[in-house]
Amino acid sequence: MRRIAHELLAVCAGSDSSPTQPLQLSDFARWQAAFGPAQLEPALLYWKQQLHGRLQAVELPLSRPRPAVHTFTAATHQFSLGADLGARLSALAQRLDCDIEDLLLTGFKAFLRRYTGHDELVIGTSTDNRENPELENLIGPLANLLVLRTRMPARSSFETLLRRIAATRT
Repeated sequence: MRRIAHELLAVCAGSDSSPTQPLQLSDFARWQAAFGPAQLEPALLYWKQQLHGRLQAVELPLSRPRPAVHTFTAATHQFSLGADLGARLSALAQRLDCDIEDLLLTGFKAFLRRYTGHDELVIGTSTDNRENPELENLIGPLANLLVLRTRMPARSSFETLLRRIAATRT
């Protein structure tokens, strides 16, 4: 969106030169395809360790019975936190020296931990896959789905849990 806005402003200002993008999506795809066993083996070992063992399903109370056959349909519920709560969460994230995403994810997992009593939770999330500054303005889908498995002993503090979750997301 930033690049589109930048180019739109340039066109409105009468400039016909658009900024050159050093990387294209095809460059990123070639870079990923060039990964050999030496680069992939550590990641594969990490994921085998993360997903080893039995993954416990979280059974939450439902407002109606589950269908006998999974339909894989879902719904979304959008809501707003409000400016005051958003500001307080941002201040807390700054005080704890963490990303707001990590703070919210930790709160969600702590809520699930308390609600389910499970010492280990597995959830899926997405990442923008743009850790390198060269990829920030790249146009194209770079999203990656991640499985976040977190061990959460009952006596863990919120900050301990936050550090564990932040380390998993990086």
